Amino acid sequence: MTSLPAGLHQNRLDDTPHSRNWIDISSTGSITYSLFLDDQSSAVWSYNGVQLSPRPMLGSVAPAQVRSGNQIALDGSNFGTVKRDGQVHFGDRPASIISWSNTRIVATVPSAASPGITDITVRTSYSTSNPYSIRILSGIQIPVTFTYNNIFINNQYTGNIYLTGNVFELGQWSTDPKIAQGPMYPSNINGTNSMKWFFTVSLPGCQTIEFRYFIINNQTNNVEWEPINIHHQYMVPCAGLGQVNVQVNQ
Repeated sequence: MTSLPAGLHQNRLDDTPHSRNWIDISSTGSITYSLFLDDQSSAVWSYNGVQLSPRPMLGSVAPAQVRSGNQIALDGSNFGTVKRDGQVHFGDRPASIISWSNTRIVATVPSAASPGITDITVRTSYSTSNPYSIRILSGIQIPVTFTYNNIFINNQYTGNIYLTGNVFELGQWSTDPKIAQGPMYPSNINGTNSMKWFFTVSLPGCQTIEFRYFIINNQTNNVEWEPINIHHQYMVPCAGLGQVNVQVNQ
């Protein structure tokens, strides 16, 4: 026997209007019953539950790279034709809703949403949608070109140079090459015995950022940090282009 909700449940195998075979379940879970069965006979009780609305499904989110205050469109299905108590969450942060339909929601990225890769979900009174990952940037993006002078790598195929720093766009001090920025480009054509390296990164405008480079040895995967005891600092301009030049003292 499986669990049944509270109430009177008649024998499904008995077509008479007033079956003598029934189960009555109280709100506290106690059971009373009546059984009048002949030899080699049986009784069946079942319950057809209320059909709930299907789970909301997220199919696409655009743009996939935003910052606080931007509008973002969520397309999918089963959101509900009316918002009612539905919500859109960026991680654990609820968003303001601009418009809502069964297949599209337009929301505003909340100011409290943390920069980084964040999962968006649609939550209704019935269920929560599948998560959809987007990138939340730290602010208005300004292209900044970093140029390092006097970094010597004997051959470009034995090591790569990467940038990392204290903001999401620089990897938040990660040495994972998939998260940090790079590899940096050599200033000469073939990269052999280069001393000058550069790379352009989009960074949040009007902010002071910190950064360092590191080298990953392609043969051992060892990480070698820039030979300084402090982090470089740079004030990203509020508009236009940025330029950083660093002279490395080996």
